Amino acid sequence: MAKEITASVALSVVSALGIKADRSDSASIDMSGDSIHHGITSVGDSGTALEHAELLAEGTVGWVFLKNLSTTVTATIGTHVTSNHAIQLKPGEFALFRANGDLFGDTASGTALIEWLTIED
Repeated sequence: MAKEITASVALSVVSALGIKADRSDSASIDMSGDSIHHGITSVGDSGTALEHAELLAEGTVGWVFLKNLSTTVTATIGTHVTSNHAIQLKPGEFALFRANGDLFGDTASGTALIEWLTIED
C-alpha cells in the first residue's frame, strides 16, 4: 500500500437571504515521511505551544488537523506565542492545513482543549 494522505472537505451554506453556496474538494498527497503524532493540549490566555515537538525534531510538520474541544472558549492558533494568530477556532470547530513550524494557541480568557494531529509528508 502506497503512503498517501487523503483529505476532503464539503461546505454547504444557506444564508438568511436564501443565498446558497456549495463547495467540496479533495486531494491525495504522496507521503514521503512516516511520522504521525496525535495529542491534546490545554491552551490558556498566555500563549501555549502545541505539543508536536517530536515531529518538528524529525523534519517538516506537513499536515495539521486541529479541533477545539471546548464547549465555551474560543481559541486562536498562530506562529507566535501571543500574536500572528491567523486561525480562530470557536468551540467545536476544526481546521486542516499544511504547516512548517511551531504553532501556538491562545485564548482571550479561560482554557480550551485543542486536539492536534500532525502528519509528516
